[in-house]
Amino acid sequence: MPASTSKLATLTAQSNALPLDSAPRIEIGPGIEARYGLCPCSTLKSNPAAVRVHPKQQIKKLTRAIEVAGPLAPVIVDEDYTILSGHARVEAVRAGSESIPIVQVFGLSEARKRAFLLSDNRIGEDARLDRQRLAKQIPELTVLLQDAGFEISDTGFEIAEFDALTLDFADQVEADDDVDPALLQEPLVLRPGDLLQLGNIASLSATHGIRPCWIG
Repeated sequence: MPASTSKLATLTAQSNALPLDSAPRIEIGPGIEARYGLCPCSTLKSNPAAVRVHPKQQIKKLTRAIEVAGPLAPVIVDEDYTILSGHARVEAVRAGSESIPIVQVFGLSEARKRAFLLSDNRIGEDARLDRQRLAKQIPELTVLLQDAGFEISDTGFEIAEFDALTLDFADQVEADDDVDPALLQEPLVLRPGDLLQLGNIASLSATHGIRPCWIG
């Protein structure tokens, strides 16, 4: 068994989920019950009404994401084990593990199932990425991932995407580096020995004027 496949199987087994048949059913709404547990992948059925197509590259990214963090997002199925949410996750896990955490829902009408199947895919498309906020996180995130032995690509983003974000928002990120807003409202007074830095250029105030210097 390949190392990545073995790791995936181990993470799934350690997901703290009971076997589905041993999991209790709880009421989650009027006339609707659900239970959470580990289910054999072979039991799950693809939904014939599913309209989302998952390219191989997406499945590859999902497989790696599960290897890194574990199967955190459960698949949602109905009482007949037909998938309502999570077709891509099942495909990503299936090659490396015999089971996957699922939430099985009982009592949904066919109309509710179909509505959820579509809305679960469609509504997420209305969200947008806050590119500037992500750009500010890149320096810290890069170190954090490297220290943990992970790659930038383990986030689902490509290195080129992070590079582009860094270039696009370089000025904004530098401008927001721990500056007290109150200080910006006061007049700037330089005294001998003060260092005024702007990017990688600085000016050192001395008694006989201001000397420019480079910060290496």
